[in-house]
Amino acid sequence: AEGLPPADDLSPGAVPGPAKAGTAEDAARLIDTLDVAGMTGDAVATLRPEPDTPLDSPESQRAEIAYQIGSIATYFGREDMAEQAYRLALTHDPSHAWTNNDLGYMLVDAGSNIAEGEELISRAYETLPESPNVTDSLAWARYKLGWFEDKDDRPGAITLLRRAIRLQVEGDRGNATLHDHLGDALVCSS
Repeated sequence: AEGLPPADDLSPGAVPGPAKAGTAEDAARLIDTLDVAGMTGDAVATLRPEPDTPLDSPESQRAEIAYQIGSIATYFGREDMAEQAYRLALTHDPSHAWTNNDLGYMLVDAGSNIAEGEELISRAYETLPESPNVTDSLAWARYKLGWFEDKDDRPGAITLLRRAIRLQVEGDRGNATLHDHLGDALVCSS
């Protein structure tokens, strides 16, 4: 297939192939091939040397590879391929936090399925509540749903954005988008 390397050139570095020029089927075949060759762990270690969530099961490793293919596809402007790769990742590990976040944000940002996006990002937030990026994603989804204020013991967009800004400052990272999103939410809620 076009997105796969030759059999004698299989290495963890082969992962970007399907993201750049292949299909979701190519991605699935590559993951299967890496798995059969006993190379999923090597591929994951190459792609994410310091994961922020455990990637110790075969399912989580397969999900991580599919997630990375989706991330690379996004970088190359192949949003349809990215969505398919993210959905493939979730078939391997429905709780993969970064897949839930990135697919959810993609859906919210495109306006194609905001409710599903919010649900996916909520899963990511359960796993990574200290991430300013995930917190911002959930806030943006709730903003798009018109959910500005807290309700039913669940934070609305404004609370989440304020939290994301605090987390960002604690982590010594700057992100003007968080302040922009908070400003938008405050204007819309009044």
